[in-house]
Amino acid sequence: MIKGTIKDIKKLEWAIENNVLVLIYNWINSFSQKAPTGIHKIDGKKVYANVMDEPTMLRSESIFEVHQKYIDLHYCIEGDEIIEYADAKELKKKTEFDIDKDVQLFEMGGVNKSFVELHAGEFAVLLPGEAHAPRIKFESSRIKKVVIKILKNG
Repeated sequence: MIKGTIKDIKKLEWAIENNVLVLIYNWINSFSQKAPTGIHKIDGKKVYANVMDEPTMLRSESIFEVHQKYIDLHYCIEGDEIIEYADAKELKKKTEFDIDKDVQLFEMGGVNKSFVELHAGEFAVLLPGEAHAPRIKFESSRIKKVVIKILKNG
């Protein structure tokens, strides 16, 4: 889990060598605050964005998800949320891994976990294998955000 502001994104050298974060930084800074929800191609299937405008939810309504192929960069446009993260080995499986959708779901449970508050203008990076439960209500009842999907071996 990596958290910062949009200005910090250029400091993540592990992805800069292929200009991936520069590409994302430029895309985020150039798109309108009124970007339509849905999928936006940035670099084909290697890098794409999913713009969402959804209600936040109670922790009891949330679930953990894990990806294997894609890194998630969650960037908050409006509102706020809590993203919990935990070791997937400590979580109870809700589904088997779906290779096509690159996701496996887990129950919230009472495991040792951490969380990050994500506010407008901030981002968090979740690496493959890191279980995370996004959109948990903090102060806002809605969040507009973009999740940038980055193919880890792209």
